[in-house]
Amino acid sequence: MKNVTENISLLKFLEQDYSPDNLNTSILNNIDAFIFLFDVQLVKPVWLNEFFFKRLKYTYEDLMNLTTERFFRMLNPKSLEQLTDRIKSIENQQLESMRSIYQVKTKDDQWVYMLISSRIFKKNPDGSPKYLLGFATEVEKGELNRHLKKLKELDNRHADLSLLSKLSSREVDVVRLITKGMTDKEIADKLQISIHTTKTHRKRIISKLGLKNTAALVKFAVENGII
Repeated sequence: MKNVTENISLLKFLEQDYSPDNLNTSILNNIDAFIFLFDVQLVKPVWLNEFFFKRLKYTYEDLMNLTTERFFRMLNPKSLEQLTDRIKSIENQQLESMRSIYQVKTKDDQWVYMLISSRIFKKNPDGSPKYLLGFATEVEKGELNRHLKKLKELDNRHADLSLLSKLSSREVDVVRLITKGMTDKEIADKLQISIHTTKTHRKRIISKLGLKNTAALVKFAVENGII
């Protein structure tokens, strides 16, 4: 029952029409993640939890008195361009939320990669966005590269699975026998088809999968579990 009560209290807290000062709660300040309230019109954060100060090494005064120009200087030029485009999309009501990776500079001129997710939290009377409420986690460059590599592998895997769907059940049977090192005659005898039909299957399979030769086909079959 305690968790339910806490969840209700949190929901009431988030529904309040509060000023940035009211966000300065122990809950948000004790989370090891970047949490912020961003003013869409001013194009700068207007409230930040304490993790920002700890990780980026700025003082409270540095960030609380942040001007739009100084905030822009904290962003990598590519990140600034990306942020500007996203804000325009939100203002034009093409987006309700933003999720991307940005490079932010610490006070000692080190770059921090942040995976930032935010969404419209409050709107103006005319329906235009006023605040974005968001959070971010830090991603190390090496970790980021590993994730990108993994995503590429997953994309390739998805593409390979799409290719596999182009094969008929008979063609899959032929691939399995090819991976076992069987000759066209042995495959023909096993499947009770002619050698000509077996060779036709082999050529058609290689063409469908966009491969160069039988060796590439065997490699593809092993990597995709067709054994």
